[in-house]
Amino acid sequence: MVLPVGVAFMVANEAQSFYAKGFQTASFGVVGIMITGAIIAAFHQAYDPPEDRSRGQATPAATDD
Repeated sequence: MVLPVGVAFMVANEAQSFYAKGFQTASFGVVGIMITGAIIAAFHQAYDPPEDRSRGQATPAATDD
């Protein structure tokens, strides 16, 4: 969480707003990461071996023999 250094020395009433703001910031970070992962998953294409063109091509090391 995002908290100031001296929050441990504050009374509960003073520190409550800092804890709420820190929790809100951490929650937005988690939601942002989840949305980013969902966008990546939406555009991800599954691997299809029959369409893999690199298998049919010879590698340069194999042609040197």
